[in-house]
Parts: sequence; structure tokens; C-alpha cells
Amino acid sequence: MLENQNTPIPMLFFGSDYYSTIALSLLLENNMHIVGIVTGTSDASLPFSYQSVTDIAKKHHIPYLTVSNKRDLIEHEPTISSWQALVGFVASFGTIIPQSTYCLPSWGTFNLHPSLLPSFRGPSPLEQTILSGVESSGVTVIKINNGVDTGNIISQKPLPVLPTDTTLSLANRLYREGIDQFISLLNTTFDGKFIETEQDDTKATYTTRYHKEDAQIDWNLPVQQIDRMIRAYYPKPLAWTTVSELILQYNPTVTVRENWTQKRIQILEATYISGTLKPKTVVIEGKTPIPWEAFLNGYVGTIHTRYASHNSPMQ
Repeated sequence: MLENQNTPIPMLFFGSDYYSTIALSLLLENNMHIVGIVTGTSDASLPFSYQSVTDIAKKHHIPYLTVSNKRDLIEHEPTISSWQALVGFVASFGTIIPQSTYCLPSWGTFNLHPSLLPSFRGPSPLEQTILSGVESSGVTVIKINNGVDTGNIISQKPLPVLPTDTTLSLANRLYREGIDQFISLLNTTFDGKFIETEQDDTKATYTTRYHKEDAQIDWNLPVQQIDRMIRAYYPKPLAWTTVSELILQYNPTVTVRENWTQKRIQILEATYISGTLKPKTVVIEGKTPIPWEAFLNGYVGTIHTRYASHNSPMQ
């Protein structure tokens, strides 16, 4: 129990990837007293640079541990316990936390999940939200139990999904709202007791982890669904196709140089207006991102003078 409302709350943070850094940075900006960090290994490459969880821990001189699995967590429990956290907070950690670990903070450990639970439980709620084309989503903070995203809800806030949202932009809004909600709750308690609401498991839906193979564009899909793929898979794993397939959508009469036909090209950004989809930024594997027009001029030659007349929803 805290002595008074002005006493800092010692917090333990769990997080491994870019989305974790959003939450961690917001907590630190709000002067949360983070006494220790547990992070994992994130092998996903992103199309931009950022400070990792470990980088942030070092910058703020916060003790941290790097783990790979549940066994590592259990082995490091004496160290985690020595940090004497009252509350634990999880944001995109990626490893199931055993009960013996999540119970170390005396107030319990809480998880920020970027969906309106019990909808979209699992590892990819943001991507699934955009792929599904729903117009409303939200963020939920739960108290962790032995299930996956099944804990009691202590905070939930709906937010709109914008028609131009990517996984990245949606994550930034939802994580900020979730952190604000959690901090507000912490500021109202002396003993870590919150009003808890059980989830209705009969309404649960689930997501799966998306891989590079899932992000290959099927050009037989409706253009709107392709637009959703591009936005859902940014910043990872990035929607992709081959150079020849992409060019043929815009001008089937063009002959692509043979050494480029099967090269993968990722679409980082596109515009979708009135049923027409046009790439804005692309990257050929092994190259740096370039604007769509620069790609046309540099790799395809004269296609830019005639592709707009192709009878296709792609432009």
C-alpha cells in the first residue's frame, strides 16, 4: 500500500518490439517510476529506425533483463523480485508470462491489448482490425491470468478506425489512449484494487501471427482488400508482390527486363480513392524505399507515360 497519493508507484515493464517502445516512452514521459524492464528479442526489421526497449532502458539507467522464453523468466525471478515492483505492465511482450512471474508485483500485472476484448484476442489485433475493414476498434487493459488475453478488464475505450489507418498509425493512437487510461487508474488507488469486469468468452474472436507469406498480394482480390493489406502489413511484414506482377497491373503491354521479373517489391504506402489504388512508396528487395514515380522512371522506363490509360482500378 502507498503512503500517500504522491508516492511513486514502482512499476515493472515487459515489452520486446517497436510497439513496446511506444508504451514505454509514454510511461516515462508521464514520469512513471519504472524500476525494471524485461525484454525479449525482436527479429522483425522495420522500414525505419527506432530506439529499442533495451536502448531506452540504457538511456534512462533502468535495470533490464533479456529473455527468450518462459524458462528464462522463471530463472530470473529472483532478480525481478529484487526490483520490488508494486505493479507490472505488459505491452507487446511476445512471451507467455508464467503465473509465478506475473504475481511477483503485489498489485498484479496488467496488459495493454489494442482491441476491444474479447474481440481479436491473440498476437495480431491491429492487423486484423484493418484487414477486417471495421470502422471502430479500441484498447483494453486487463489483469493478467493464465489464459491468453482472457484476464478481467479494468479499462476499455473504443476509438474509430480511420480509412487511411495503417497498423502503425492505429497502434500509436490506441497505445496512447491505453497508457492514459492506465495512468488515470493508478492515480486513483492506494492499494492496487480496481473494478474488474470478466470477459464474455462466448463473444471471443481470435487472431493469428502474420508472416511474410501472408503479405503476398493476390491481384485477384478486390482493390479495397488489397488496400487494406498494404495498410495492415505496415510496418511489418509489408505487403509485397513481384516486379512483373506489379507492372502488369498498370500496363500489361510492358515487357519487364528479365533480371527483374521475379524480384520482390514491397508497397509501403498507397492511396485508395474512389476505387482506384496507386502506390506512393515502394522498395525492391535489397534496395532503399523510393517514390512510385521514381520507380517507374528508373526501372520501367516509358510506362509512366501510358499506365494511367490502362483499363484497371490500379493507377
